[in-house]
Amino acid sequence: MTQIETRSPVIAIEGAIGAGKTTLCRYIRRNLDALVIDEAESALLTEYIETPGRWSFAVQVDLLIKRCAALRVAHQKAKRRERPIFLDRSIVGDRAFARANWRQNRMNAAEYAIWCDLYDELMQYTAPPDIVVYLDVSVEKALQRSIQRDQWTREREYILELSRTHDEALEDLKSHGAYIMRADWNEDLDGGAYGVAVDWLISKLMREYNGVLIP
Repeated sequence: MTQIETRSPVIAIEGAIGAGKTTLCRYIRRNLDALVIDEAESALLTEYIETPGRWSFAVQVDLLIKRCAALRVAHQKAKRRERPIFLDRSIVGDRAFARANWRQNRMNAAEYAIWCDLYDELMQYTAPPDIVVYLDVSVEKALQRSIQRDQWTREREYILELSRTHDEALEDLKSHGAYIMRADWNEDLDGGAYGVAVDWLISKLMREYNGVLIP
């Protein structure tokens, strides 16, 4: 793992659609002394939803560039050692979504190969997150939340594929020096119970890193 005793930690919150990462990041912003960088969005998302086979490659390239830029900004801010920095999704998610889109025939083999070349090139000049917190949920729970929140996909097979590709992307990021922490996030909690769950998550981070990452 990258040595970060002289700066603040950069922590990416990851998970499949419906995992609850955006809800978690909103809670962290409101209740903790931390900086949260919101998930990057693509102006082509509407077109992608309507015709994924036509727009998947363009959307994935767009998001990859934006998330690499956000990650670099996060590391620059981390040097000031002011407070922990959380990312609502990062290049880990990009890797997972790109591979899932390829396997679901939303990108062809040539497009996916180009995307991978771009990813590898950018990663040479982009430090990974120090820690990736992966919110682990079942496919059924992710699908249920996706429907409840009226998110853009309600396809069980696509969410299942995302679960597989996230596992692979996390292993890939380990090779770049990131530390992976998985958290069971299947329970639907409200109010104080949710706060307790978040406190447990942050406390676990502190315990595993002996108080170095989060002062």
